[in-house]
Amino acid sequence: MHKGFSDMVKWIVGSALGVAVGGITVMAFVLNNAVPKVPVQTTVQPAPIIINVPGIAAPAPAVKASGP
Repeated sequence: MHKGFSDMVKWIVGSALGVAVGGITVMAFVLNNAVPKVPVQTTVQPAPIIINVPGIAAPAPAVKASGP
């Protein structure tokens, strides 16, 4: 009698776990596919940002002193 009871408990626990795993799998599949996919809209790309790095500044031109 004890063996029969033990086997029945194993089958019930195994069946419950199997049903739980199957239910979670089905729910995950259904919920992932229930929401309609929103098509990705192509947006107008903004103008690229251009960064100009100034070079070495040129020295000021020499001014000749007008003298006597």
